[in-house]
Amino acid sequence: MKIDVKLDNGLIPDIYAKYAPDNYRTNDMPTVNFPIEVTNIPENLHGSHYGTSGTNSTWHDVQKSGKPADSNINQSYIGPMPPDKTHNYTLTVFALDTKLDLQNGFFLNELRSKSMTHVLDIAILELPARA
Repeated sequence: MKIDVKLDNGLIPDIYAKYAPDNYRTNDMPTVNFPIEVTNIPENLHGSHYGTSGTNSTWHDVQKSGKPADSNINQSYIGPMPPDKTHNYTLTVFALDTKLDLQNGFFLNELRSKSMTHVLDIAILELPARA
């Protein structure tokens, strides 16, 4: 499995991070997810989860390609806002052989404990965001 995120000069594009325009913000925080593309997905995939880890961690349930996105996904997401220098955020995608019983906004430890015996593949990408 492979993750691709289009960067701007090697960084998460400003519109998804600290310098997001007003229409990409909620309560003065960036809240629009940056687009990701996942390729080489296992054929027996039944669920996948992704998240970013940095100053904060956010994890979401995602659908297979070609299915509608969850319109509620942005409600619990806050984009990168490094305070003083460029900061790396880790994007991780888990391909699973089953759909897990998790609520949107679940924590990483919940994902890990419920997915232990269901992981088909994991892809990880480090993404820098500017301060």
